[in-house]
Amino acid sequence: MYRIKDGALLIKITALLFFHVVAKDEICLYDIFRSAINIDLLLSYCFILVVFYFVCVAMAQ
Repeated sequence: MYRIKDGALLIKITALLFFHVVAKDEICLYDIFRSAINIDLLLSYCFILVVFYFVCVAMAQ
């Protein structure tokens, strides 16, 4: 069964890895799994990630 906690962790990891690639920040994988991130910051990351995805899909068509 899908749990909200699992989904939130998946979104957090995806957002942090995405910004690691884009901003070339030094992010340790251990920190990604361990860090406590501000919920507003996480929501901002997720919003940007979703917008970026839809822009890429629209550009590809």
